[in-house]
Amino acid sequence: MQQILLFGKADKIFPLCDGFEIKGNGSIDFSLSGVNKLQIQEGKDINWMNLIDSQLHNLADQEEIIDLESCSGGYPFAFYDKYISSLWKKLETYCNPKSTAEKLFFNLYCELCCRDVHGGALLPALIPHVYVNWDFSQEERSKRKKPFIVDFIFKSSAFGTNDIVVVEIDGQSHYARYDTERKTYQLSEDVYAENLKKDRWLRKQGFKVFRIGNSELKTITSSPEKDKLDNFYCFFTEVFGKIVFY
Repeated sequence: MQQILLFGKADKIFPLCDGFEIKGNGSIDFSLSGVNKLQIQEGKDINWMNLIDSQLHNLADQEEIIDLESCSGGYPFAFYDKYISSLWKKLETYCNPKSTAEKLFFNLYCELCCRDVHGGALLPALIPHVYVNWDFSQEERSKRKKPFIVDFIFKSSAFGTNDIVVVEIDGQSHYARYDTERKTYQLSEDVYAENLKKDRWLRKQGFKVFRIGNSELKTITSSPEKDKLDNFYCFFTEVFGKIVFY
């Protein structure tokens, strides 16, 4: 069964449906603006190679693609080698601009993928700013009673499941409310409860959820530059297991 995964920044608060096309087999293909659309299949992983293939139209023009196809001589990783850095730069812009921890987590994972002894192309892709319960109904979208965006997702059997793995980077906004007068965060049990509800909803939908605290990543940030990647690898392995062989 195919699903559509939506990710990236929308021009508006929500993705916009520009129209739809009913295909010969009865399926409906929706035209969306402001976000990236990726077709995924149950039981199929999403690795960096898959993501490159789905995003080539955003990374290169048609002439570049044709030229590379003719020059690659059947080398299967030609597109990955040429465009992976551009893809990572593009995906980084989808991280929350107010969260240095999100960008740090994303960039360090990409750096680990570069160092993987087996090659990074087939490693699980880390996708930021994902819409996990987008509804085409404007009425449902306006209610916003369910979680709408998660920080990151993986989809790989490496995590012990072929379902989507959600990664949330928890900063102050997950347990405190911003006081505009004092210009500081104040602890809020209500905000914390809302995030617990979000967590329960995600798990009920079958998502595997990992939560990482900002302070955990800050500890890695504060380490000397030469030790940073080593420390992140140890942390990543502790949380997710030996996904990357560094």
